[in-house]
Amino acid sequence: MTDVENMVTNIRTMSSEMETSPNDERKVYKSKYIFIFLVSITLLIAITLACLMSSLDDYWSFYDPFLHVFSDLHKFGVIFTGCAISIVAMIGFIVSYTSRQSHFIWYGLALILMIILDMKVLVHGLITTNMAENYVNATMYNALESYVNSSNSWDETQKSLQCCGIRNKNDWFTVPFNDIPSTCCPHYIRICNETQSFVDPCLPKLLELSQLGMIMIYCIISILVCLKILSIVVMTSIYYKLR
Repeated sequence: MTDVENMVTNIRTMSSEMETSPNDERKVYKSKYIFIFLVSITLLIAITLACLMSSLDDYWSFYDPFLHVFSDLHKFGVIFTGCAISIVAMIGFIVSYTSRQSHFIWYGLALILMIILDMKVLVHGLITTNMAENYVNATMYNALESYVNSSNSWDETQKSLQCCGIRNKNDWFTVPFNDIPSTCCPHYIRICNETQSFVDPCLPKLLELSQLGMIMIYCIISILVCLKILSIVVMTSIYYKLR
């Protein structure tokens, strides 16, 4: 009688496993699809980040040396971060395909390192942005004093942004040049006076341009951090379902 009861118990156990196993597999596959989706979005946004930074660097270089602080300090850091995230995201497809627990562990550690790198770039960027006004102001004033040697940068900035001086047009009377250049006027007339010149100063416009670009970068990096955190959560779920 005992043998019969054991056989019945074994059959019930096997049947229950057969019933639950497909459900578990479906949950694993569902989690994998979510993980692949997150990795794909991460890859696309990381490539976008690298391309955006490269484009912004070309744009900011037009206003060199005034915005050199953004071009110099952020170019390699942000582009490197975007490329590194892209490589890690591509490895994520391999990890999802192999579905080995050890691979998920190593990939999770890589994502944590990427999050730390992202946060470092964000903090570094915020510090640089806070210091930018003093740096840009000093750079513009030095170029203003030596206008004869740096006229091209000032002329291009004033023409493209339709502005005059650092904080106002009177800045031109505080330096040896002691006159308002023709690029301060709308039609670049040879003799430009205070009544004809642009009203807006150049410093606020330059800072607005740089900060707009950096806000875009900060938003993209923040989204990447959120995606990586979600990937770790989904990956942890897959890991425990495979045990």
